[in-house]
Amino acid sequence: KLVGASIAGLLVALLGPIAALFVNAATFAVSALLTWAFVAAVPATVRLSGDSVDTPRTSYWADLAEGFRFVIHDPLMRLVVGLVLVTNLLDAARGSTLMPLYANDRLGGAAALGLLVAVMGGCALVGNVAFGFVAHRVPRRVTLAVCFAVAGGPSSAAFAIGAPLPVLVAMTVLSGLAAGAINPILGAVELERVPEHMRGRVFGLINAGAWAGVPFGALLGGIAADTIGLSLAFGIVAVVYTLVTLSPLTGGAWRHMERRPAVMPAK
Repeated sequence: KLVGASIAGLLVALLGPIAALFVNAATFAVSALLTWAFVAAVPATVRLSGDSVDTPRTSYWADLAEGFRFVIHDPLMRLVVGLVLVTNLLDAARGSTLMPLYANDRLGGAAALGLLVAVMGGCALVGNVAFGFVAHRVPRRVTLAVCFAVAGGPSSAAFAIGAPLPVLVAMTVLSGLAAGAINPILGAVELERVPEHMRGRVFGLINAGAWAGVPFGALLGGIAADTIGLSLAFGIVAVVYTLVTLSPLTGGAWRHMERRPAVMPAK
């Protein structure tokens, strides 16, 4: 994402948007060929570790349903799926529709958009690495809420007030650094709460729920831009994003995010 955004902006600036789309399509074709050539097919049966019996694979939908049942019965997992669904919807509205329109209308085109996306990805990588050094020392719930809010609120507010490109870059740096802490925290919580034999099913369901709002976000972003304008649309995204991501501070099932106390060995 870090390199791709910069290359995409450069291609649009040099070749135009249509030619850039053909280049993008060609890269997908190359990816499909590489996958076909080098990724081995999954066997029809899977041998369980330590078990001499081959177990037939279940269907994707059966696995998804089992993951759905687990999430429905776990109050924290329900909140996590709901939170990420809403934030991904808002991110899609902002990243897929509002930001490209803003870049085209006020920043001079795709090169500026590529810069912003690349800065976001690069700073998120830096934030992710840096967070690894302090993750064990900070409370998960408060850190998640604050970093999630900072990752989406200030940068959207900067677009809403029509800030110039240098200010947008500065806010994007802040957002990216904060975003680096989000997935490590959520990943640690999910690994702790989901039994090992259920992780594939539950993680698949969580990912499906997280991405379910993306198409609607892009659509809503376009409708908002046409009806209420870019500035107001960004303002609404900033407010809703901040309120939703601060919800872990309300307590309740969110308190289960904190680390489980270590079990002391019996003497």
